[in-house]
Amino acid sequence: MSRHAVRLPDLGFDQPARVLTWFMVEGKPVVAGDPLVELLVEGASVVIPAPRDGVLAQRLAGDENEIDSGSVLCYLE
Repeated sequence: MSRHAVRLPDLGFDQPARVLTWFMVEGKPVVAGDPLVELLVEGASVVIPAPRDGVLAQRLAGDENEIDSGSVLCYLE
């Protein structure tokens, strides 16, 4: 099965995003559109959905980590 990197899209903010909450755990199936992670960017809460069906194989950003646009949040298989 192939791995798909889920990256933080360019949200148009100058500062990095901070991970608030992961809605999915590693090893669990996800459906396209399911909320994966909630981020805080310059005071705004943003939810990143799953871009496709699969299994959440690995989360690379932990709670409270700061990440930049284009960084890999997780991998789906």
